[in-house]
Amino acid sequence: MAERDEPLRVLVVTTDYQNVFEPLYARFAPKQGESIQIVGWVQDGTRLVQETRGYEADVVLLDPRVEGWTEDDLFEVRYNLDKPVAVIGLCPPDGDWPRQFEAMGISSFVSIPLDEARLRSLPVTCHRAVTDVLREQASPEFFRRLAPEVTAALAARGVIKGVYTFFGNKGGVGKTFLAKEAWATVGYGGFSSVLVDLNMAGGRVAWDLGVNPYDPQVPNLFGLASLWLARQKGAAMRDADLNRFLYRYPDRRFRLWVLFGIPKQRMADDEVFLEHGEEFTRWLLRALRRKFDFVMVDIGQDLNRNEHLVALMESDRAFLVVEQSWDCVEGTAEVLEDLRRIGIDSTRILPVVNRYHEAHGIPLRVIAERLGIPVHGTVGLEVTYEEGSLVMRAKNRGELLVLSTRSPVAEDVVQVVGGTICPPVVELWKAGRVAAAMGAKETGVLDRVLDWLGL
Repeated sequence: MAERDEPLRVLVVTTDYQNVFEPLYARFAPKQGESIQIVGWVQDGTRLVQETRGYEADVVLLDPRVEGWTEDDLFEVRYNLDKPVAVIGLCPPDGDWPRQFEAMGISSFVSIPLDEARLRSLPVTCHRAVTDVLREQASPEFFRRLAPEVTAALAARGVIKGVYTFFGNKGGVGKTFLAKEAWATVGYGGFSSVLVDLNMAGGRVAWDLGVNPYDPQVPNLFGLASLWLARQKGAAMRDADLNRFLYRYPDRRFRLWVLFGIPKQRMADDEVFLEHGEEFTRWLLRALRRKFDFVMVDIGQDLNRNEHLVALMESDRAFLVVEQSWDCVEGTAEVLEDLRRIGIDSTRILPVVNRYHEAHGIPLRVIAERLGIPVHGTVGLEVTYEEGSLVMRAKNRGELLVLSTRSPVAEDVVQVVGGTICPPVVELWKAGRVAAAMGAKETGVLDRVLDWLGL
């Protein structure tokens, strides 16, 4: 949108020069000192979207008698996530155009031909329409009203698919918590996501999801690694072999899978990991990258394990979970120095301070200075509720916080993680809306939206 002290840029779509464009341009030509200015004139409705972008319009005045435009075009213009454009209908004297415009979602209109009173009130109408469209897009209700397939197209905007590792220098700081909540968060966008429990000190994700990892029927990392070794280190592995070890999250609104970790720590000392852990981990993450939109990897704090180091090297980004305590900050700084020495790019590391509170006495500025990289975000300290900790309650019930509550902690996770790798998911989560699964063949308006977004 135009800056507040600049006039709104208005594009006129009409074939009626004498009664529509001429009086508009005479009154609102550029440099007339008005709060709106006419920047272009379009007579071919098929060029509505292209010319709106080309003129960088804030407002489109649409004469419905122009041929060639469609409701799909209005969708593309109004629901541009980078720059939503207000559309104002120009209502000819014949026909029930106000009602027809409202049916298309356009609530602002001006009757034509234009007289002095209508021209005088037009700037107010334009500014009000711009305010309304911005307010609409910022609202969770914006996503609730959209069809699931359209929501999926919008959710794809700004998405950074890939492999994301969650790590820290000590246990109990919230690595697993953030990994599994981030995994669930991207599910709101209709994307496929797999959570990999790669903690070689013993996986705990299964317990957090209400699954008993000791059940022999529950597949896990050790079983997959053993099969991989038996199948010529993956050379003879089929896609179905990998699928056997992936657990589908029960809520089928989401495309979420899990690879459970080793249920007992002693399994990490098996030959398959001690001699082949590095090679297996690299194969695994690359195979999952090809299969899923997002791969969330929870690793342990021991970076002497090859599996953990490979996960960091294979990641597109790594969320470094930090506790607001001096021992954790100092220990994390030492870990970062070690990682830099072995060639891991610290710009790919995103520190997140978990259970943050200003009263804890270590400012974010101090943490950033000690780590040598900016703090990416914070997840606040949970407020005490009568029913106890919502985080602990969700954990013990095998639930996910971002799916079962709208608590401040859940919102922090969605903002810090989801807002980084899948920005529109933030509003989807607030609206409690799950986008349609991506990847199906799209037709009609969705085809055009995806093409327009360059996806």
